[in-house]
Amino acid sequence: MILLGIASIIFADIGKLTEVSLSGKTMAETSYDKLNHISFPNSTTGHPCGMNGESAQHQNSSKEISAAMDFWWMNSLKNTQLSLASLKNDDYQEMNSHRTLVFPRTTRRLWIDVGVHKKSDFIGILKNESDLFLIGFEPSDKWQPCLHNRCTVLWAACTPTYDATVTLNIQGGNDLCNSMLPPQTNSSSKLWRGCITQEKTTDGSKRVMNVPGIPLSELIQRVPSSVAVEFVKIDAQGFDLEVMKGMLSVSNRVQVVVMEAMDVKDPQKLLYIGQPMLSQIVEFLATKGWKYVTSVDNRGVAGEVNAFFVYDDQYASKVEQFVKFFQKR
Repeated sequence: MILLGIASIIFADIGKLTEVSLSGKTMAETSYDKLNHISFPNSTTGHPCGMNGESAQHQNSSKEISAAMDFWWMNSLKNTQLSLASLKNDDYQEMNSHRTLVFPRTTRRLWIDVGVHKKSDFIGILKNESDLFLIGFEPSDKWQPCLHNRCTVLWAACTPTYDATVTLNIQGGNDLCNSMLPPQTNSSSKLWRGCITQEKTTDGSKRVMNVPGIPLSELIQRVPSSVAVEFVKIDAQGFDLEVMKGMLSVSNRVQVVVMEAMDVKDPQKLLYIGQPMLSQIVEFLATKGWKYVTSVDNRGVAGEVNAFFVYDDQYASKVEQFVKFFQKR
């Protein structure tokens, strides 16, 4: 109740945001409603703080964005082992996009799992890794709260920049294939999952969901320096490179990244419209300082692999331990 009271004061003071009743709504719905009342600037940097010569109007709106983002975090982290660092005097003007996350005292390492579906593959590892914390993202309506006390799952899509509303396409064959990209219905790829059809509503239109879009930099820049961002897994059904773009501004904080990709030469084998091939991903990330290390075949889709990258060469030796895990899955 204290948390909600603070949030109410914050948004009452801002004045420009439309009030939304908190009663009878889930945390996800409430957070989405608040974010949806803000017009987010389209910044190529993915940073909301009025940088790189942006207009005064853009800079002013960053205060509203920062307050709304902190509100989203407060709601999303309720009843989890994480919290946001306290505000001095509960002053909303001190809220900003770098407000630090407070982890359990034993935490020294963080793994981020983008696309957990119903349950993260890494839950079992937490049992024997007492200094490890896991944060997951899942945009679909199949998301489940993480029951482990060193794990939190957040309802959001990971996107290149801040966006109050992004569209998730609901696939008809298998909810594992829901994507920010529409399916390529004439894909020639051999599948065991029905990833190339889109579910229809009762009126025959394609089924979609609107969800908040959060760049990974929004999370990583809140992680204190005492906690190493050791591993990021991205499984975003063709949208993986776009997710990666959302953390490029904090590349130096991340040790190892793995993302799903299609290692094919024929675009007809891609599963989604606008999905890049592995070669294109490697080429683009190389221009941003990321090095491709190796790939592991992914069971289920012909040509699909888990591709590993590092930004700093000193972490290349860590890739092997993650490769072994993916080979055993």
